[in-house]
Amino acid sequence: MKHVFAAVLFLMIAGPALASGGEHAKDEDAIRAAWAGHVAGMNKHDAKAAAAFMSEDGDLMDPMGKMARGRVEIEMLLAEHFQSDMMKNGTGELTVTNVMFIKPDVAVVDGDATMSGMTGPEGKPMPPMKHHATGVMVKKSGKWWAQAIRVMMPPPPPVPAGQAPAKK
Repeated sequence: MKHVFAAVLFLMIAGPALASGGEHAKDEDAIRAAWAGHVAGMNKHDAKAAAAFMSEDGDLMDPMGKMARGRVEIEMLLAEHFQSDMMKNGTGELTVTNVMFIKPDVAVVDGDATMSGMTGPEGKPMPPMKHHATGVMVKKSGKWWAQAIRVMMPPPPPVPAGQAPAKK
């Protein structure tokens, strides 16, 4: 009888959390698919497709700190990047590393990305650029939208005093 009581107590306490895990799994899949669609648009250099996962009033800060507000402005910023000499041949990949649900309809997403195929100002190939993206996703009318995206390039680790920087 003690085991039955313990099992019932466990289900009363943990049941709601376990049940919501399945719901979050579907939402997490939808969020990951939205980010994959964004990356596919970026790799086609299609600003409209790349911006399509943003909410109408969302905002995006690129790795250089340039801010675009609203899907139309974000599309213009992405088109500007795609037309630049640096990015015209660039492609990227992104791995969503974490999805944390704040509420059932709000999630914070982290992803690690690498851009390759870029060209420097002198026309020479650049090494791949690693960066990190954090986004706030919101679910509206059954669909997940990026509300705010921040992209940053982690700085290299500090060099201890008296030590020369490592050569690449």
